[in-house]
Amino acid sequence: MREILAGVCAIQRDPGYFTINIVRNIPRTQVDEMKAELEQHLREAVRDGKTVTDVVGAL
Repeated sequence: MREILAGVCAIQRDPGYFTINIVRNIPRTQVDEMKAELEQHLREAVRDGKTVTDVVGAL
């Protein structure tokens, strides 16, 4: 998983349709907490036989 240094990475499902812009000035501790929570959800999904796409949707 790519490390997030300045907040939420930009995600684009379809050009011009869905974009989350890079968010800045988020405290590093909060970024680390969000990363840990996502990793936990992904581990639980794999344990339950789901895919990453089931958790985050198609990119």
